Amino acid sequence: MRSYDNVWDLYANSLKESGINTLFGMVGDGIGLLEATAKIIGFKTYTFRDQRVAIAAAIGFSQESNKCVFVSCNPGPGLANASMGILEAYSQCIPMIIISNGVSRSLKNTGAFQEFNSVGFMSAITKFAYRVESYDMIKPILQKACNIAINGKPGPVYIEIPDDLIFTNYEGHISLDTKKYVYSPIIQDIKTIAKILSDAQKPLLIAGGGCMISSAKEEFTSITEILSAAAFTTASGRGSINETHNQSCGLIGLYTSLPSKILLNTSDVIFFIGSQIEETVLIGIKSLLESKKIIQLNICPEDIGKSIKADYKLIGDAKETLKLLIQEFKLLNKSNNEDWLREIQKVKNKQKFYLTDNINFESNKVRFLFKLLKEKIPNGFTLVSDNGLNDMWPYFYPVHINGEHDKFFSPGEHTGLGLPIGVAVGVKISNKERIVISVTGDGSFSFGRAALFTAAEKKLGIIYIILNNKGFGWPALTQKSQNISIGCKFEKEDNLESLAKQLDAFYFSPSDLESLNKCIESALTNSLNNNISIIELQINVQDIPIGIKENYLGEEVRHEL
Repeated sequence: MRSYDNVWDLYANSLKESGINTLFGMVGDGIGLLEATAKIIGFKTYTFRDQRVAIAAAIGFSQESNKCVFVSCNPGPGLANASMGILEAYSQCIPMIIISNGVSRSLKNTGAFQEFNSVGFMSAITKFAYRVESYDMIKPILQKACNIAINGKPGPVYIEIPDDLIFTNYEGHISLDTKKYVYSPIIQDIKTIAKILSDAQKPLLIAGGGCMISSAKEEFTSITEILSAAAFTTASGRGSINETHNQSCGLIGLYTSLPSKILLNTSDVIFFIGSQIEETVLIGIKSLLESKKIIQLNICPEDIGKSIKADYKLIGDAKETLKLLIQEFKLLNKSNNEDWLREIQKVKNKQKFYLTDNINFESNKVRFLFKLLKEKIPNGFTLVSDNGLNDMWPYFYPVHINGEHDKFFSPGEHTGLGLPIGVAVGVKISNKERIVISVTGDGSFSFGRAALFTAAEKKLGIIYIILNNKGFGWPALTQKSQNISIGCKFEKEDNLESLAKQLDAFYFSPSDLESLNKCIESALTNSLNNNISIIELQINVQDIPIGIKENYLGEEVRHEL
């Protein structure tokens, strides 16, 4: 039986033997799990210059690979700095295990160096936080952490190992079971819901992040076609259906393209699948839902009926539950509803007319940017988008169409500034063959720029696009309504050209449509050669997505339905 003289070697070798070979983190004061994994041949240990960036990269890796991800952290300020990323991981239901050392048991509550109530602190932003207080819990806690992080509604878990338990003799290894266990509703509930949906004349489906987590794209697309339904997604559920599909209508809530609201108004049954139904999902549509028949499917009972009424409830995994519903639909012999399909197509035509037709480059640079990206990369790319003011445009279908070969990753409900820049690094680490494009505002970029140093060192070839409106756009917008202006306008701007030189990256500052065309082509060539590109696009802060104008500025946006 193999013996280890410290817990970090035990954990590192147990991870490797269990098929886990990737770790994210930042070096700290002393030897930890990060150094232990670095000694193992074949283990990929990625280090960063900021704990927030390390967590963000871990999020991206998990989203791209759909796997549980491990992070090495440090106590006190290390955890405090990482907390923004961990909060985001919690919001996005990312299966993540964060492992840190802590003060010795004998020094607890004595004011030891970097001591604080880490378990209390982490309990608020994780599914489970635990400080090991006995030798006997060293092995079982790692397996328990895996079970909690992966199963049910996934999320981050925190483990703390006291310093006096680190350099102790440990024998054997820990066989980690990383299998996800799924469950589905009882068959009678399936039959009831299948009958309601089959009888609906104008069904509308909304796929949340749970559809992506359970890999239910095939099932969600199939049920959309069987029911002749209008299909929407939340931001985290984007990718549950190809947006080139005739029945795909884009995102819901804050990001709903205005003509789509006719479908919400006239629908008779709305089916939420794997969504936590956060505030952004309900913005602009909550009142419309009050008179509708609502079905909600979620793996987490606590999320059902949390923010809206649910007339019918299903508790289970999205993929497994949709499979059972599809079987029932076959027995019910559901036929196509051509009238509803024509209404859906009419709305899709209007979406295109109001958002992507009849625009000009000078006033609508962001929309032109995404039009060109789709033209230049027909075989698909991964877009990691921030959630600021102008960089919210790709959330509005069909400004950006997430097709069969595309992927879209956005922040969760907390939208921590700068995190998507690090997320792009994790996405690229997970799949180095993908073209990865990160789009963010200049204000948010200043929070996450440390990620570029790792991206450059690892030669990841990410394309970073910074939409420069010379300040914090969203706060400036809200202040303007009160005739206030403070802290939003930048007097000193980040010199991105100088940063690019420092990183041996390529810098572009397109001023017109022709130069934007050329810089995108050059950036794609650079990406294929594993070189970073930074594209700085000067934009007009007034080019605001329509949903923002309507829901936050109270502007009446003219459109014909």
